[in-house]
Amino acid sequence: TYALDLVERTGYPDIEALSWGGYLFYRDSWRMDNMGYEHSLMTTGKAINDFIANDAWYRTDHIDDYRCNMVFSEDPQLSGAEPKAGLTVDFGSKDTVFTYDPEQQNYTAEEYGDPYIDAGTGELVRFKNVVVIQTDVWVIDTDGHMDMILTGSGDGYFMVNGSVAPITWSRETHDSEFEYTFLDGTPVEFGIGPTYIGVIGYYGEVY
Repeated sequence: TYALDLVERTGYPDIEALSWGGYLFYRDSWRMDNMGYEHSLMTTGKAINDFIANDAWYRTDHIDDYRCNMVFSEDPQLSGAEPKAGLTVDFGSKDTVFTYDPEQQNYTAEEYGDPYIDAGTGELVRFKNVVVIQTDVWVIDTDGHMDMILTGSGDGYFMVNGSVAPITWSRETHDSEFEYTFLDGTPVEFGIGPTYIGVIGYYGEVY
């Protein structure tokens, strides 16, 4: 209810299955039996690409003055970094542990004592970069739904290549991209590869 109302008020293009489905979504029988009906609605990259190519009603080209704020590098440099082989992120209701793999030069993750596994391949999910930002997070109803502030600025952490550095995040409006900088003001350089971005409340810890 909250998400659909926000999408409608902002006018953002969206792909969602609560009001329509068609060929874009399907129910995974194993997940229905083992993880619950609410966690069984799935899609595929091919289905999304077909939808965008043939049926999408929104613009698919960047506006002329578009620029991406994220900078990627084959050799990312960190300002104010310290070597650290792992990081535990306290989300309040759970901890997520990231561990650096020097051979693969990326991070694996685990929760509740179990590793992140790609259900399609059976392999470990790996991240080249790990970003954790802190902001105001609060419960909005008796069902436990949560809201958070994702504009303005705040503190955070960035991990790549076995090192971690404190950062600052900022975002002017809900239509703006996030910007990440080190404490000396230089932009964060991301390693080329998948990036994990986590959001924790001020009550959460990173250690």
